[in-house]
Amino acid sequence: MARRTRTPAVTFATADFEWWRRRIAIAGVLIFCALVVGYLTIWGNDTILHRDIANGLILLAGSTLGSYVFGAVWDDGNKRKAIVDATDIAVSAGLPPDAAITTATTTVTTTAPPDGEAA
Repeated sequence: MARRTRTPAVTFATADFEWWRRRIAIAGVLIFCALVVGYLTIWGNDTILHRDIANGLILLAGSTLGSYVFGAVWDDGNKRKAIVDATDIAVSAGLPPDAAITTATTTVTTTAPPDGEAA
């Protein structure tokens, strides 16, 4: 039994699969920064090195949050652009605009008939 799978050029269903990994990495970085800064605040000596480490970790946490927010905005913009491009392609091919979005979000699997049977 032969299986043929047609995967569209734009797949929006799998476009979000990376965000859970990104969120875990971001949470890990923020928790690490908070723990080290908390440790330095409570048990650390008041030295210039500890101050610099705390300042660096606070900047790292701020940079991580900033890149998370702007990365999400950039990713959403790319998705919107891909939807517009898919719609333009569908319209130029004579399909209704909604066909581009439904085609882009689904994968069609067809099963060929066994050998010897008519289709």
